[in-house]
Amino acid sequence: MARATSLLALALPAVAAAMVWGTGGGYGRVARRGPRGVTVRRRARPATQTTDTLTQLTVGAYAAQLANPRLVQMGARSTKLILRRGEWWRLFTPVLLHGSPTHLLVNILALRNVGGALERAYGAKRTALIYGLAGVGGNALAAFVEGPYSRVVSVGASGAVAGLVGALAVHLWRHPNLYGPGALKSIRDTVLMNAVLG
Repeated sequence: MARATSLLALALPAVAAAMVWGTGGGYGRVARRGPRGVTVRRRARPATQTTDTLTQLTVGAYAAQLANPRLVQMGARSTKLILRRGEWWRLFTPVLLHGSPTHLLVNILALRNVGGALERAYGAKRTALIYGLAGVGGNALAAFVEGPYSRVVSVGASGAVAGLVGALAVHLWRHPNLYGPGALKSIRDTVLMNAVLG
């Protein structure tokens, strides 16, 4: 069992990288008319730029974790260190860290599923803002509820992904005529996947 887990841990970054770079997502070259009718080809900006970048950062952080598996040193949320030592940066860094290959995979799939749809609706900057605020806000709320003497250490992007799910749900609710009856499928799938695996 330990060997299978180690193999999965080594294979997971490669699988996630294939998900990121193998999706296309608007990275191809696009024809464009230049002066005198000459066709110029340029790189198109991806439709899911923020989602792709967040995925790459998260997979990269997990690869760093494999080299140094001490989560507190890597920046895990330690309420005691945040409230008693003033290490406020720990409100953001846990969003990039994950406790296991399964934990990483569930959050990456949820991010890809919901983040891409939200980014196409709201754009890259708003999606990044929602993700960041939801991640930091979730960690801040947990630190406040736990109090300064808590010994809890946690990692994961579930709070940030939950923020994306909420924003997409509001968008779909506000614009019911733009989307068909299957529009809520990505939200349903993400919530079910996080409930069962996360």
